[in-house]
Amino acid sequence: MPSDALSAGADGRPRCFWAVASAGAAVPLIEEFGSLAAFFWRFRFVGPTTAYSLMQAAGIIDDQVDGCAVSAAVEREQRETASRFS
Repeated sequence: MPSDALSAGADGRPRCFWAVASAGAAVPLIEEFGSLAAFFWRFRFVGPTTAYSLMQAAGIIDDQVDGCAVSAAVEREQRETASRFS
């Protein structure tokens, strides 16, 4: 079984590819603010869209439509993740 970091995402590229690609966007923020935490603590308001997105990303809310093209893959990953913590 491949590790999570190397398993393919929806576009077929390894997840570690996207993590590394995203890290480059953080460098200018870290240089300007000293850390990512300092950048994010500037935000004082978290609206409902941001809160809902956070809950989706954390897996608290799963509002995928039945029959969705990626529904089976999401459910499989949820079961695998749950089995690791039980």
